[in-house]
Amino acid sequence: MGYNYANFKNNSLEYMDSMWFFATWLANQAGAVLTKLPFGDTVLGLNVYTALFVSFMAVGTFLFCVYRLKMPEWIAFAGEILACSLCWAPTAVLYHYLTYLFLLAGCILIYQGLECGRDKYLLFAGILLGLNVAVRFSNLTHMGMILVVWGYAAVVKKSWRVVLKETGNCVLGYVIGLGGFLLFMSLRYGFTEYFESVMRLFEMTEVATDYSPMRMLLGMVQAYFDCSYWLKRFGLMLVVCTVLCLIVPGRWKAVKKGIVLVAAVVLLYWLAGNNFYLRDYAIYQSIYYPCVALFALAILLSVYFLARKGIAAEDKLKALFVIILILIGTLGSNNAMYSGINNTFMVLPFVLYLIWKLCRQEEKIWFFPMKCVMVLAVIIVSVQALRFGYTFSYEEATGGRNMDTKITGIPTLNGMITGREKAESLTELYNYLGENRLRDKECILYGQIPAIAHYMELRPAMNIWSDLRSYGYEVMREDLEKVREEVKAQGKTPVVIMEISWAEYMQGKRQDAIFMDEITIKKLELIRAFLADYGYETGFENDKYVVFSSKY
Repeated sequence: MGYNYANFKNNSLEYMDSMWFFATWLANQAGAVLTKLPFGDTVLGLNVYTALFVSFMAVGTFLFCVYRLKMPEWIAFAGEILACSLCWAPTAVLYHYLTYLFLLAGCILIYQGLECGRDKYLLFAGILLGLNVAVRFSNLTHMGMILVVWGYAAVVKKSWRVVLKETGNCVLGYVIGLGGFLLFMSLRYGFTEYFESVMRLFEMTEVATDYSPMRMLLGMVQAYFDCSYWLKRFGLMLVVCTVLCLIVPGRWKAVKKGIVLVAAVVLLYWLAGNNFYLRDYAIYQSIYYPCVALFALAILLSVYFLARKGIAAEDKLKALFVIILILIGTLGSNNAMYSGINNTFMVLPFVLYLIWKLCRQEEKIWFFPMKCVMVLAVIIVSVQALRFGYTFSYEEATGGRNMDTKITGIPTLNGMITGREKAESLTELYNYLGENRLRDKECILYGQIPAIAHYMELRPAMNIWSDLRSYGYEVMREDLEKVREEVKAQGKTPVVIMEISWAEYMQGKRQDAIFMDEITIKKLELIRAFLADYGYETGFENDKYVVFSSKY
C-alpha cells in the first residue's frame, strides 16, 4: 500500500525505476493528483480518495444493470456488494483499480454498441481499452475483448460486412487510444527512453518468470486444476442427481427434489471438512477456491446459455461477457486467479442474473440438480465474501491480525490502526530518523519494506523495492553507481534502511533470510560494498528495522 503512495508522491524518473514508471504511468499520474488534495499526504486521506474508484465502479455498474439492462435491483445490488467484498487488494494499487475502471467502461460501451448497433460506442470502447495500456502495460491483453464482438456476431448471425465494420471500429479506437498514448510519451520523454524501458519489461520475464505470458496463462490453468479436487464433487453430485431425476421424470418430483437437497447439504458439509472454504478470514485463501469454483461453473453455465436454443440474444451477450471477462481478468498479472477475483464488478451481477434466469425458465425436473449446484456455489461464495470483506485488512502483502493499536506519532500514518508491535517499531524508527535529522536525506531501502519511504517521509535515492526479482542485479548496480556520483557531487550520503533479517544475513549474523537466491546474494554484496566504501555504521536497530548512516 505505502509503496504505491511513495510512487505517487515521488512520481518522476528521478526517484522511480524507469521500467515501472512507464509501465504504470497513468496510474501513478492519477495518484500524484490525489496527493495534492487535502489530506492527500496521509495514508488515511489517500485511502479515502482511492476507495472512491471502487465506489464509482460499483455504483456505475449497478445503475447500468438496473436502468439499462432492466435487471432486478436485488440481483445487481447483491452482485456489487459481493464484488466489493472480494476486493482484497488495497485501493492504493491504482494500477489495479484504474485498470478495472477502464475495462468496465469499455465493456459497457461494447455492450451498448452491440445491442443498440451504435458504431461510435465500439469506437470509444476501443479508445478506452487502448488507453488502458497507459495504466498498466500488461493490459495489452484486454484487446481480447474483441472476442465478444465476434461471438455475438455468431450468436445473432450477422453478415460478414457488419462484423468487419464493428471489428474495424473497435480496432480503430484501440489504435487511436494506444497510438495517442505512445505519441504523447515519445514527445514528452523521448521515444528511445520509453522503448528501452518497455524492452526491459520484456527482458525482466527471464528473471521474474512469473510475469511471462506463458506463466500467467499456466497460473490460470493451474488454479482450475488445483480446484478440480472439489469441482469433481460438484460434478459427481450434478451427474448422479440428474440421472436420478431422469428416471421416470414425470413422477415423484417432490421426493427427487428432496434427495437433491439432501445431497447438496451433504456436499456442503463435505466441502467444509476438506478445506474448500476456510474460516480464517485474515488470509486470501478463504475466498480463493470458492471463487475459482464459481468461475468454472459460471463458464459452464454461460456455455449452456450460448448453446441453448430459445435464449434471448441479450442473455447470450451477457454469457459471452462472463466467459471473456473471467478468462481475460486473470491475464496481465502474476497473481494467478486473484486478479480476476479482485475484479468482478460486471461478472458477478451477470452470473447471478444467469442463474436467476435458469431457475425461472427451466422448470423440468432434470434441471433441478443444476440449479442446486449453482445456488450452492453462490451461497458459499456469498458467505465467504461477506465475512472476508468485513474481516480482511491488507497489511504489507498479507492480512493483518490483532490490529488494535492506533498510530499517533507519525504524521503520514496518523489515524491508521495496526498491531501493537508494528506500531511501536514504526514509531521508534520515525523518532530516530527525526532526532538524528536523517529525514532530510534520501533513502536506500531493502527487504520488502518499500512503504517506509512514504511512511517516514523520505525521498528515494533509487528504486525503493530493490529486492524485487523484476529489479535486476545489473540495473541495481547501475543505479548505485548513479548514487555514488550524486554523493561525490553533493557530498551527502543517503540513509540505508533494511529489514532486520536481510541486514543480519548481509552482516553474517544469520545463514538464512526470506527468498534467498543467487541474485539476492549479489544484490546484498552491492549494498555491503556501498556501506563499506562510505563508512556506514549501524545507528539504529529494533525488532524490524536496521538503519545505517554515514557522516560522509
